[in-house]
Amino acid sequence: MATIRRKTAIPALDDFKYARKNGIDLSWDNYEQMLPQDGFARLGLACSDCLMGPCRINPFDRGSEKTVCGLGRKELAYRSMMRLMGAAARETADPMAAILETAAAKCPETVKVSDGCTSVGAGVLKTDMINVLCEGVPFARLAELEKAAESADAAGAKGFNFVLVGACCSKRNTACGLANVELAMLTGLADAYLLGAGAVGLGRNAAAAYHTAVLCPGMETGALLKKAAEAFAKRDAAKIRPAGEPVQLKMHSLESLAEIAGSCDKVALFAGDANIKRTVGAAVIDTIKALTAKGVACFTFGNAAVEAAGLDGAVYASGAAVSDVAACEAIMKKVCAVCMPELALGGTVAQALYMGGKGAPVLTCTELPVEGCPELADALHESVEYCAPGDFTARALECAGEGV
Repeated sequence: MATIRRKTAIPALDDFKYARKNGIDLSWDNYEQMLPQDGFARLGLACSDCLMGPCRINPFDRGSEKTVCGLGRKELAYRSMMRLMGAAARETADPMAAILETAAAKCPETVKVSDGCTSVGAGVLKTDMINVLCEGVPFARLAELEKAAESADAAGAKGFNFVLVGACCSKRNTACGLANVELAMLTGLADAYLLGAGAVGLGRNAAAAYHTAVLCPGMETGALLKKAAEAFAKRDAAKIRPAGEPVQLKMHSLESLAEIAGSCDKVALFAGDANIKRTVGAAVIDTIKALTAKGVACFTFGNAAVEAAGLDGAVYASGAAVSDVAACEAIMKKVCAVCMPELALGGTVAQALYMGGKGAPVLTCTELPVEGCPELADALHESVEYCAPGDFTARALECAGEGV
């Protein structure tokens, strides 16, 4: 990076200096080098669904109103949202209804999660074990790998250590949030980086400067574990840096959260991804601090739970998805705001739309690709409200009925 600026809510100045000194490109470098990003795509006015394109509609030129095949602004914005959520667009007279139906279909039935405790932070990476960072890997597949690893050749290590990225649960430890995975890589202890379907994968940048093997969970189990073990054998002791002590995080089942909600006047839900266009995690942390100071209980899920680990007060983490809460009336009737400031993946966009469709006030400071069609943008904002990053905390307080 040309200059050191605040990139993340965690103290990482030394990490950024280390990366710059050693010529390690990070996602923030890539982002800054490609600016300005494609304005047509950001507005939802670009399409590459076929080889007659790519097409785009100029938002400032009213003479440019259709693609080669005759799609207009509404159709392009609709297709952008469906593509983002991993669904095929279909002919419909009501694009917003189709988007909400798709969001509901993407949110599965409530997942059973348990109470427990986990550790969060790069300190969960072990110097004497084969560390496998797992991002977006289905838990069923992860359990298979852990079982097979019990009898696999560990190449002189004490065993395999599977840790999560951007998620937390009561049965496994978590190394970092989605956008801070590169900082975990800078410890020199990440031997394999396992990327499931739809993972952000920002760690690829730093992994290229290390021995880290980038793998997909669809690989044959034996081959995957062998690749991880081979990478461990190539670990460079000169590149290993202190990882610090992890934070102990208590995890709650939905039943436990329901009990907590019963003793609270108001509850705010926090979820979402991490988007490097923002100061990663800052909106989550600042808003939780402001709400808990006003007596609002904050329930955190997914990446938001990781980012908020270590905060004091009425902050309760769960391994469930925020969309699971929609089936829990005891919690929903106390919800004053669903805070999802940083969206990056289609799955969490679907969760935001789903919760908004259930009547919960959902806030984000990430613009969705529909602004090129004001009609569709207005309809979408009835489910998910956009507010500027600097106004996010104040708006959440307003939703909670509290002053700044």
